[in-house]
Amino acid sequence: MAKLKKLGLIDMVEIHKMMSMVASGDFPSFSELLLLSPFIFFQSFLPLKMRKLPESFVSRENKVLNGMISVQSAPGNPYKWNIKNLFLAKNSFAAGRQLVDYVLARFGAMGANTFRVTVSDSNEELLDLFSKGCGFRLCSHESLWKMNEYVISKTPTNGDFFRPFRNADAKEVCELYNDAIFPHFRYSLARVKQEFYDVFFQGLSKTSYFKYLLCDAKTKRIKGIIQFQTEDNENFFLDIVLPAPYEENYPDALNFSISQISRRKKKFNLFIQNRKYMMTSKKYEEFLKEHNFSCLQNNVVLVKDFFKTIKQEEKIIKPAIAFSEIKGKPAFDAVEEKSCKIHS
Repeated sequence: MAKLKKLGLIDMVEIHKMMSMVASGDFPSFSELLLLSPFIFFQSFLPLKMRKLPESFVSRENKVLNGMISVQSAPGNPYKWNIKNLFLAKNSFAAGRQLVDYVLARFGAMGANTFRVTVSDSNEELLDLFSKGCGFRLCSHESLWKMNEYVISKTPTNGDFFRPFRNADAKEVCELYNDAIFPHFRYSLARVKQEFYDVFFQGLSKTSYFKYLLCDAKTKRIKGIIQFQTEDNENFFLDIVLPAPYEENYPDALNFSISQISRRKKKFNLFIQNRKYMMTSKKYEEFLKEHNFSCLQNNVVLVKDFFKTIKQEEKIIKPAIAFSEIKGKPAFDAVEEKSCKIHS
């Protein structure tokens, strides 16, 4: 019978050895895990609302490591948890189901009420594991686009202006973000204002975040949100949110974002996230296609609301899969033992 426990030092060595054989990508280095391990251990004694670091668990059967899962709360919302990484050895889908059910039960008992994972739509085995095996709902889709060549327009923005985000804007930004979501998706995908606050000691993180607001020139009202982030100052991930009345400002927001990144780095790769659950997503997609952007990934957003029971019936008996969140240097190609990347 499989035994589930927290990720330990010996497990870290084995996981990295196995990961190096099946996938490249952004899985944390051994030194990073080693550095964080004392803080993660101390965090295990804290209540749910004070847990900020990722937590990992492994599955062993007859002393053989056959799976690992990592979860982390959404920034600013300790009751919403994201599955960040999952690694399964060959023929270990039963272990995958056990690991997922374990974190749902563990953190659900502490008060977490929403769990989310994002998976490539081409990975049917993984979709079956979460939807049929663990009761997640296929909620919506996200796509990731890469800029190939794009000429910045010099067209004025009708007097509208951009300014840096401040925490005092969080409430208005939250309302704008939630209003931009299709009504039938808001229940599961809406955010709270705390999720928009800038993180304290952000400078100590290896990921750099930049947030700006598009504002109306006359009323000073916020019309849109821009955020881009990078780990290596070479690959930048951009997210633009504009409610339906302001979707025509998308080119201006994109031009502004590219100009800001260009000030920091002359040569860079730009990746744009388009959320299908946003009312303006279709308009954005048409614009990206017209301007020579290429779609790299289509992903499915799966959600489980802990307080809603979903029947679990089918058993999963297919091969292993490894996946993790995309940030830093992206890795988009599947490998021999099956791997996929996950967004948060």
